[in-house]
Amino acid sequence: MSNKGFTLIEVLVAFFLFVLVMGGAFSGMQQAITVQRDALEKRAAVEELSFAMEYLARALRGAQKDLAGDCLPAGYTFEATTRIRWLDRNNRCREIFSDASSDFFEHISSDSTPSFGTARRLISDDFDADVFWFRVFGEYQGDAVDDPDYIQPHVTIGVLLRSNHDNRELVSMQTTISTRVIDVEQ
Repeated sequence: MSNKGFTLIEVLVAFFLFVLVMGGAFSGMQQAITVQRDALEKRAAVEELSFAMEYLARALRGAQKDLAGDCLPAGYTFEATTRIRWLDRNNRCREIFSDASSDFFEHISSDSTPSFGTARRLISDDFDADVFWFRVFGEYQGDAVDDPDYIQPHVTIGVLLRSNHDNRELVSMQTTISTRVIDVEQ
C-alpha cells in the first residue's frame, strides 16, 4: 500500500518557505510604495517651489526706483529688512516676507503706498518654508557726487522646503533676480 500524501514535516517546511517568500515580497512592495510616495512628494515640492520662485522673479524683475518715496525711501529700488519691499511696474507697493509659521507670503498694495491688505501665501499647506533668506545688492543708487552706486539692483533669494508630514527636507532653491529697468541717475 502506497501513501500518496505529505508528511507533517513536509507541510510545515512548505508553509515556512511560503511565509518567508511572501514576507519578503510584502516588505519589498511596502518599501517600493514608500519610495514612490517620497518621490512624488519631492516632485510636488520642486514644482511648487519652482512656480513660486518664477512668480517672484517676474514680480521682482519689474521693480522700479521709488523716486517719490511713497513705498520705499526716495531713490531706492528695494528695501530689505526682514522682508523685501519694492515698487512694481504698475506703481503698486509690494513685499514678500516670512513669518513664524515657516511660510512665506506676499502683500500687494492697491497703490504706491504700503497700505497692505491680507497677506497671500506663496506655497501650499503641504510644505513649510523652513529657511527663507534674501540678499539685496544695488538697492540704492546713491549720491552721484559723494557716494555713487553703479550696481544694477538685484536680489538673491533662497528657500528650503520641508514636508509638513514628517519634517523631512525636500528641496532647496536659490535664484538671483535683476531688475529690467536700468539703474541710471534720474
